[in-house]
Amino acid sequence: MMTSLIISSLAGLVLGQRFKVLILLPAICTAVVAATGAGVARGDSRWSIVLLAISVAVALQIGYLVGTGIRSLLAAGRATRHYPGSVAAPAVGRRIAH
Repeated sequence: MMTSLIISSLAGLVLGQRFKVLILLPAICTAVVAATGAGVARGDSRWSIVLLAISVAVALQIGYLVGTGIRSLLAAGRATRHYPGSVAAPAVGRRIAH
């Protein structure tokens, strides 16, 4: 069970860095079907299979969340490297005297 959770969280991490959130639905469906098939092939009990399927889906989502966070941190790091200075904001409401 632990191997399945590690693999699904790493898969979520990769998906979070590469794709948008819409990829989660097919990924979760595929992971649940694979976990159910593995549980049936091992001859696990019904509740063990349900627990494994739910755990794999949650680990995939947590991995996706972490991957998205890493992607945003890397993007923020690249943005500050290219634009080290701050951009002056326009003065709203100031009038120029003629």
